[in-house]
Amino acid sequence: MTIITYQPAQPDQSEVIAGYIIMAGGEFFDFLLANFVPGLTPKQIVAEQVAAEAGEFSYRYIEVALDGGQVVGIVNSYPAQELKLSPEMAASLPRDRLEILREFMTTCVEDSWYLSILAVAPNYRQQGIGGQFIDLVKQKAKNQGFSSLSLTTWADNRQAIRLYQQHEFQIIQHRQIALHPLLPDHGGFLLLECRL
Repeated sequence: MTIITYQPAQPDQSEVIAGYIIMAGGEFFDFLLANFVPGLTPKQIVAEQVAAEAGEFSYRYIEVALDGGQVVGIVNSYPAQELKLSPEMAASLPRDRLEILREFMTTCVEDSWYLSILAVAPNYRQQGIGGQFIDLVKQKAKNQGFSSLSLTTWADNRQAIRLYQQHEFQIIQHRQIALHPLLPDHGGFLLLECRL
């Protein structure tokens, strides 16, 4: 029987964590970060952010699930007020990408703890890791004095929506976004909240 352990992320895990963040975001990170820094892939850009001491993707805001030392899942969460568009992004992104990103960055429940990314390796799914991550994030939010947890997910991500609803999240808003040829999604995204 596999024993999964959970612990705070470490900077030296940044590359593998970046892979999970990219996996969870699907093609969104390619859409967002393609050609953002010449010579760097979206995964390399995210890995740099994970290794940093500050920022929403910093390892300080990430917990990992481990199987014998191997990262098999990650969760990224932080206070919703940290969800903001950096000046570098605003200055560097093409206008069409910037407007779509702005939509995401302004859709949250104020004064909530924000669950940004949850990703589990495909061969470890359906084993309770996602649910355990949600419980860990709920406890973290309570410990920080927050009374609710919020998140956004693509409206067509039925598996994720089912998981979140099983853990007391309610859909509170459905937002449409502009169609873009580099984005596979055409159903918009949902804002969900869980009262703690």
